[in-house]
Amino acid sequence: MAIRTYNFTFDVKRSIMPEPVFIRQNDSTGATLINVHLVDNGVPVAINGDLEFRAMTADSQNVIADTTGFSNINIYKGTFSYALPNQLSMTPGKIRIAYFMMVDASGNASTLSFVIFVKPAADLTPSGAKNYISIIDGLIKAFNEWDETAQSSWQNFVNGNKQIIASIDPGGALLAEVIAARGELPQLKDRLDVTDARLHEMKNQSFLFQTKTGIIAHRGAHINAPENTIKAIYNAGLLGYAMVELDPQLTSDGVYVLMHDSTVDRTTNGVGAINEMTYNQANALVVDLSYEGKKAEEVIKIPTFEEACQECQKWGIGINVDCSKITFTEKIFKDVAGMLKHYSLWDKSFFVVDSADEMDLLPSIYPDVNLTWLSKDTDPTENLKKCKKYKNAFVTYSNDIITDELIEVYKDNDIPVFVYGCNTVNDVYKYFVKGVRFVETDTILPGGMF
Repeated sequence: MAIRTYNFTFDVKRSIMPEPVFIRQNDSTGATLINVHLVDNGVPVAINGDLEFRAMTADSQNVIADTTGFSNINIYKGTFSYALPNQLSMTPGKIRIAYFMMVDASGNASTLSFVIFVKPAADLTPSGAKNYISIIDGLIKAFNEWDETAQSSWQNFVNGNKQIIASIDPGGALLAEVIAARGELPQLKDRLDVTDARLHEMKNQSFLFQTKTGIIAHRGAHINAPENTIKAIYNAGLLGYAMVELDPQLTSDGVYVLMHDSTVDRTTNGVGAINEMTYNQANALVVDLSYEGKKAEEVIKIPTFEEACQECQKWGIGINVDCSKITFTEKIFKDVAGMLKHYSLWDKSFFVVDSADEMDLLPSIYPDVNLTWLSKDTDPTENLKKCKKYKNAFVTYSNDIITDELIEVYKDNDIPVFVYGCNTVNDVYKYFVKGVRFVETDTILPGGMF
């Protein structure tokens, strides 16, 4: 009997990936069952050809090809079930290559892709785990005391802790090798001084200057959810995005909500300007955008910015705050900054300002604010001056405008670059290679394409 069951609807005309599948390391065959329905704009599509499942394990060491796990196949209704094999769960991690394949009589193949996460298993029993931890903790405590005082020889340390050491390192041979290898290293105090200095340096360095490329989900991950909603943020966290871009606006009674347009007409079942509605009026509306996997009984509301912060905190993802929808006064900035700080998002978020006044205002209140602006300048001179004026400033360009030459100029001046509108794998890969700090997308997963 399956422990977990997933129901996938694949639209053959749209290359939209369904929700991720979660399995446990060392799951038995059939612990996870996937029910599949093939459609074309909601109309069942017949299965044309033989079915096969293929995947590569999370460590990329083994390829799995299986035709035996299929059941309940209805070729006319386009439905089948598949029991995931236990070979798939050998190694924990993200399985990026997994798909069903249909091969017709002419040898033509079509595929249906999805992502699998293999969660690690705990192999120790609870009692065993408790004893193991206590042994390690005891040994570390004794070793630290010996290391700090250095009042006895290594042999005396081994003799005084024979029972602990014998449990995990008979004779103390392993630890003896470690001590011998450390002989040429700096003393403990010196090592701690260096470490403390490095930690202090890292603490005071903005996340903007990290060397990895962060993928930002534009208005949240809104392929399988409506834009600017808690579900879109949830998906972004689940899929591993570094940040989400969100659009805060104000209701007439001063509540910060998420809405891209000035009116609610496009995204909800209501009409009217969001800034002319009270929060209760906005909260009475239902977000009714179409998206992949939408369920008839699902009710999604316009979220507040604070609710968005709470969801981002759960996943540890930052917020790209789009300031273009409202004028950021001192009060508004302090309100939004206060929520980011309260939910521990300040250091991993940034503001995209919309005017020169906002550019000067924000750092005057919080000098450590992470700040950027949309640039169309093909000459980087003015942007270089602006970035040096503020502590944590960087440049933002559209994918249509940025050039390789501009990227190199900014990199040579230690200025991070953010590129938005990147909706092909080639674009994202190009900016990864060039060391662009942030890339914003509507359609690309952190590990590939929807």
